Amino acid sequence: MNEDLRGLLAAGRGVVSVVRARSVVPRHVVAHAVRSGQVVRPFPGALVAVEVVGQPMALWRAALIHAGPGAALSHLTALAAWGLPASDGPASGLRGGDQVVRGLPVGDRAAVHVMTGPGRRLRAAGLVAHRRAGFEAVPPQVMFRAGLPVTRLERSLVDAWPLGAAEAVRAAVAARLTTPDRIRAALAHVPNLAGRTALTDFLDRLDRVDDPGRRDRGDRPARLGGRWHSRAGSRYEDRLAG
Repeated sequence: MNEDLRGLLAAGRGVVSVVRARSVVPRHVVAHAVRSGQVVRPFPGALVAVEVVGQPMALWRAALIHAGPGAALSHLTALAAWGLPASDGPASGLRGGDQVVRGLPVGDRAAVHVMTGPGRRLRAAGLVAHRRAGFEAVPPQVMFRAGLPVTRLERSLVDAWPLGAAEAVRAAVAARLTTPDRIRAALAHVPNLAGRTALTDFLDRLDRVDDPGRRDRGDRPARLGGRWHSRAGSRYEDRLAG
């Protein structure tokens, strides 16, 4: 590989924009690197070294290069960036066979999810682009994980709920990364969320798990999405560093 291009990739942790690469090396050098398999282009405008192409972080960086300024990782991808389970299947109240739930492609869980403002329209294989009125990829709407902009934890949990985020909600609360009340506050800003009632009920159950009087009242964890949900014996111990 051309040494200048190698240096650019090293500086970007294996990822560099095509524009940046062409500003340092000739176009034919970039083209040769792609043809020879030294780099790949998972998204238009981004180059990824073949050595790191299988690493989620590299794919996320490439997706953000393609999305441009004003974008942040969101939904299932944001949950992964927060170190939480990315998906456990469609939430209760949604039909498991549905391929689309209010515009969200349930079946494509490997795609990178990004959030932008309403004026952006992104289309690329492997990318799921969401738009939100008033969204800006700056605090307090986003936080930074390993240098990447990510939607806030509570909003990420709410946004990803229709895609199957019950395990992530449970894990985040168990690890004291957030609370049911904070998730409810984020939910209040998404009145038309698919599966909203199921999420509300699930948060209520998590509250009851913390209530010392729960056993005396005979409350039991309810079945959601085909499995029993309880914090007992499944505490999420390791928080994502940083």
